[in-house]
Amino acid sequence: MHRRVFQIVLALTCVAALWRFVDIGRDPDVVTESSQDAWGDPASYLYNARSHVLFGDWRVSEGVTMFAAPGYTLLASLCLATFGVDFRSTLIMAMLSGFAVIAATALFAGTASRLDGDLPPRYAAAAAAVLLLGSYIVFAHQHVPNGDMEALAVSSLAALCLAQLQSIDPNTKRLKFRALAVLGGFGIGMAPFVKLHNGIFAISAVAAWVVSYYALDEDWRSQWRAATPWLAAGAVIAISAWVGWALWIYRISAEGALRSQLDRLRIFSVLTARPDDKDYNPKGTFALFRYFQSNLMYRQPVEVVLATLGFFTFLSSRRKNWPMFFACTWWLAGVAVMTNITPDPLRYRLIVWPAVVILASCFWARLANGFQDQTGGWPGLATVLGLGIVLGSIAVYLGTVKLHHSVSIPLQLAVFIVATVAAYSIVAALRRIEPQIVASTLALLLVMVNVPQWIAGERHVSYELAEAAARLDKYPANYVLGGGWGVRLGFSSTKDIYMSWTPEAKRKVDLYVEDKVSLSDIPFPWHEMERHTMRRVPLEIVFVRIDR
Repeated sequence: MHRRVFQIVLALTCVAALWRFVDIGRDPDVVTESSQDAWGDPASYLYNARSHVLFGDWRVSEGVTMFAAPGYTLLASLCLATFGVDFRSTLIMAMLSGFAVIAATALFAGTASRLDGDLPPRYAAAAAAVLLLGSYIVFAHQHVPNGDMEALAVSSLAALCLAQLQSIDPNTKRLKFRALAVLGGFGIGMAPFVKLHNGIFAISAVAAWVVSYYALDEDWRSQWRAATPWLAAGAVIAISAWVGWALWIYRISAEGALRSQLDRLRIFSVLTARPDDKDYNPKGTFALFRYFQSNLMYRQPVEVVLATLGFFTFLSSRRKNWPMFFACTWWLAGVAVMTNITPDPLRYRLIVWPAVVILASCFWARLANGFQDQTGGWPGLATVLGLGIVLGSIAVYLGTVKLHHSVSIPLQLAVFIVATVAAYSIVAALRRIEPQIVASTLALLLVMVNVPQWIAGERHVSYELAEAAARLDKYPANYVLGGGWGVRLGFSSTKDIYMSWTPEAKRKVDLYVEDKVSLSDIPFPWHEMERHTMRRVPLEIVFVRIDR
């Protein structure tokens, strides 16, 4: 029975993996209210690379992504120069980067599971691959070329290199050990270079590395001392890349443009970005409860609950290994960000998603193996505490959002105590059930949560961006375009396009293509040619002829 359930889940996962290559030219999938950003973001993130490949000009004064995602801009430029200025080539780069994330995370989970309790690594590795391939959120992100997947691939590969260090003898396999340490340090420094948001990963990796020296055993400290100089060497190489990029940017940028872009960069900062929702009060809710009220829990509840149980189980485990310690620190960084920055953490969620998957898959592997490695049965207090937090957060969410009642912090803590008692009763009942049955049930529950998301997304496939882009064919070929949506719709053409109203753009732009709310920025008289109203997202694009 258990084998049949697992076979069905794996079969569906293989279909999900192959489906990524079907119809890649369609519109990005709309999975949340803010998903419409995925329709326009690529214009910003690819503008500088396109301008450089077609016209030999980076146009640093336009497009803040030269500063927010310098590594991705360079990668996109290389991709477009190699395969031609075609939007599909950047889509394929994002898709392949996503598969690198999946492979690295699965291998990390297998390593962590093996060191955590001598479990066969295939259990956790297969579970991690299933969680990532079966997630419609990951599927959607693999179809958006905005640097998220590329940066996450660097983070995941760096994490995998670091996770391998505990299981390699630095004396007998010296070259491999040092190479992994160098690559790990290099990846820590380069992840935020590819996209600045991934500084969250870099900070959590450095914190985990430093604290692990004091938190883990003497065997790890020996490995730590052997690896640290080489890890530092990799970090120095990454810092050199940062310094070289800064000097290059300073050389090709006018001082005023540089200052303006650095000022605009503040909107990308994790520390300064705050939600516009007036009802959002991060200090009014217990921190861990806010984490479980984010859209991470809404879209991936099974993974979030399993990761939480895995985290608390690791805290009480007699075996403390480096890969699991690293994953727990990475997960905590995500909790800190998502409980203090924004209630709708799309990009921040993706950055820590591998850590969630690693913890979830390792806990599931223990269930599938019957918990015979250490405990001989269900873990006790740790599981109760983790499940109590989950139940408490759901209860507080129902009270504050669904029932529209204000819940004070003391009352929230009281709810947590009651939820912990309920969690104890649930765990006591589950002790009477074979862990493999629970693992099979969770696998079926995962299918029940994810399949409706896939069906809902695939029932609303559209080609509205291609339809809007086709409208450009009726205008003269020598027209110079302007506007962010002009960049997005005309990306695969060889037309000259300007993102903003620079002095050069003011002289050249003939047709301005932009959202109707941006028409007030036009510095010249103009007349409207036509409009295109999107159906899947609340967007109306206006085609405007400039009158000079």
